[in-house]
Amino acid sequence: GSRHEQQLAVTGDIGKIETAVPGDELYVSNRKRGGHVVVPVRQDPRVREQGFHHGASYLEHLGFIDAIQSGKPAAVTTRDGLRSVAIGLAAQASIDSGLPILMRPGSRFD
Repeated sequence: GSRHEQQLAVTGDIGKIETAVPGDELYVSNRKRGGHVVVPVRQDPRVREQGFHHGASYLEHLGFIDAIQSGKPAAVTTRDGLRSVAIGLAAQASIDSGLPILMRPGSRFD
């Protein structure tokens, strides 16, 4: 229900930089002068869908298409995808049972 999926801030001795995802600006403040500057940030033109993944799915698809067209291996394997799903299933099983779920080679979560 938030306006932004993520809000990021870096604070240091000199000042602070803030931004949000999705967002199109950096908010830069200076401790000594007490002022701030808003710096526009140009969105990556390859990102067409800015949802909860901020275009990551779109960019992953571009990489997959490139792998198919160039004959290079994909950045993520089928096994990586299977393990990703298995981790989600194990996490849900842990939530349901209240117990840790061990992921051993050869187990239903491997």
